[in-house]
Amino acid sequence: MAEEVRAAQKPMRVFLGTSEGDCVEFCDVVVKLKTAVATVASRMGAAGDMVEAGERRWSWMASTPSPLAPGGEDLGSLAREGRQWVVRASSPARVERLFDRIEAIVGERPKEVSRTVRAPWKEDGFARRKEEADETVVISNRPLKASQEEAMSAVVELTEQALRDALDRELPEVGGVPRQRVKTPEGRAAVEAWLRGLERRGQSEGMPGGRMLDLDPIRRELGMPTVVG
Repeated sequence: MAEEVRAAQKPMRVFLGTSEGDCVEFCDVVVKLKTAVATVASRMGAAGDMVEAGERRWSWMASTPSPLAPGGEDLGSLAREGRQWVVRASSPARVERLFDRIEAIVGERPKEVSRTVRAPWKEDGFARRKEEADETVVISNRPLKASQEEAMSAVVELTEQALRDALDRELPEVGGVPRQRVKTPEGRAAVEAWLRGLERRGQSEGMPGGRMLDLDPIRRELGMPTVVG
């Protein structure tokens, strides 16, 4: 019985993978293209698998729908930000595939200038390398929405779903399982501090109003006082 209790209390270790099976590592890559910006924009706009997601910003859509994204999967993006081009994708392998696709469309392969990588398995309490994980969760990006308002709505929806999945997991940030911790005053304070930290980090300057993420729906689910009302 003691072993069963310890196993139940053990934090779940999850491998976050792409639909291709690669480890999720969010890559922001600054690149150079000698081709004129207007020419790049024209050729990207004419490519059927490149969806315009904003001014001089295109998302590369998978040619076949993913089981997790029947409407198509966003595999990465190319954007003109200020005076530089930036490629973004959720794994190094996708960055290389996107380089190949850009070369085929534009006629020039992007030259990498710098790369920033955020690996969840290095930062998050539950994400692990594949060989260390208890289970695998596949992350599949949905097609981009038509407007920033709709994009923000999609981000909030996905965030709330991910948090609901985490409410029954052991989280070091709250000292236990959130749904159990809220049963005591000390536990509720820890969960509230965790939620407030997520809300502050979730603020996005690029979204309408630069508003903070609102996690009151999660508070209501846990029977906690809401912030907005």
